[in-house]
Amino acid sequence: MTNNNIDEVNNAFLDIVSKDTRMTQAVIDGMTPEEAVEKYQSTNERDAEFYYLLAILTIVLTKQSLTHAEQMNYAPIIAITTMYSIKAPRLFADKVNKLFKGVNLTKREKSARKIIRGFIDKGKATVRKIQQNVIKSRIKTHSEIYKDIKDEKLTKKEMKKKYDTKRLRRAKRTEAHAELEQGKLQHAEEFGYKFKTWKTRGDGRVRDTTWHNAVKNKKIPVNNMFRASGMKAMYPGDITLPIGERINCRCYLLLE
Repeated sequence: MTNNNIDEVNNAFLDIVSKDTRMTQAVIDGMTPEEAVEKYQSTNERDAEFYYLLAILTIVLTKQSLTHAEQMNYAPIIAITTMYSIKAPRLFADKVNKLFKGVNLTKREKSARKIIRGFIDKGKATVRKIQQNVIKSRIKTHSEIYKDIKDEKLTKKEMKKKYDTKRLRRAKRTEAHAELEQGKLQHAEEFGYKFKTWKTRGDGRVRDTTWHNAVKNKKIPVNNMFRASGMKAMYPGDITLPIGERINCRCYLLLE
């Protein structure tokens, strides 16, 4: 089973995650990252589960063929992709998000929710590790917003002026993108995948930089770092990269 639109599926889910800016807004309003993460713990849990599902979707939708073991392990997710068409990525993401919320579901949707919840429960050890990484990244002061508060020492008034709704969502999406790709690696390590390939969207919007030109379509072992021009990264959006290589990045990993 293959699908060339996995990047669009990724982006559809990232749009859902980035619309929830309560945690980052709380930091702008003066709450510490630790306090914000604790207050919105349910958001951390939901996002970790999203990233887990997307890691598996990447494998299910892009591999030329699945082994018998993969077919057995991923049967619930394969069922969801037949229940909701993956050819309409944003509609697919909205349907799955509705299942997560569990509100006003039809009988068919309740069955689908049960399938997804059962699958997530089965992989709860991996989901927990992804969630731990999410929490760590949200507490660290490497993001655009936290850097402005800690390093640039912008006041609350200056922060509110700088981060309108559009810029706030952009910052949140940049961070969510890195969390998603890191979650894929966590899944790959847990399930024994050996290689990762850096993929770009392959369109005119891909940034024409030395880094992106060097790493696109590059295949390396899962635990290795992509390297080019003195820069390195484990995955797209990695905070080891300059901010100019991360903001609004749409790249994604393929795992095998």
